[in-house]
Parts: sequence; structure tokens; C-alpha cells
Amino acid sequence: MTPAAVAFVLLLFLAVAIERAVEVILAPLEGRGAPSLRRLAAFGLALALVFGLQLDIVGPLFGEGGGLGAAQGRALTAIAVAGGSAPAHELIRLIEEAKARAKGS
Repeated sequence: MTPAAVAFVLLLFLAVAIERAVEVILAPLEGRGAPSLRRLAAFGLALALVFGLQLDIVGPLFGEGGGLGAAQGRALTAIAVAGGSAPAHELIRLIEEAKARAKGS
């Protein structure tokens, strides 16, 4: 498996885990500003998880010359995880396209 594929699988797994955890936690508040609260709770939980475990999954995908620091990579990882499974897939695709363009130049 390529590093990008491993990163995608890990991001997808974490995104689904965060989505499910937020659903369980916010189940009693269903219907009271749920979409906004759900997004905020997912982002907060993702930030706590990513920075607590010092996970930087997205940063290395930009390569050595990507210009991302550790905190920036973790923040992007938290955003990708909090966004759910569809944005995680889109982020990986965009990074792969950017890398392919950079190699072609």
C-alpha cells in the first residue's frame, strides 16, 4: 500500500469513529441546533484526539518541501477527521493531484 492509501484509510477510520462518537454524545439533544452543534463537537473532539496523540497524517502527504509545520499538519488532520469521510477522501485526492503536478513541472 502506498503512504497516501494508508493515510486515506486511517483518516477514513478516524472520521467514521468521530462521526459515530458525536452521534452518540449528542443523541439526547437531537433537533436543537443539531447540525451546527454536531460540526463543532466533531471538530473539538478531532482536535483533542489529534493533538493529544500528536497525529500528523496530512502533513507528510505534502512531502518534505510542503512547508507545513507539525502544528499545521495536525490542524489539517483534525479538519479532515472532523469533516467526515467524504471530505477526507477529497483532501487526499487533491494532495495527490498537487504532487503529480509538481513532479510533472
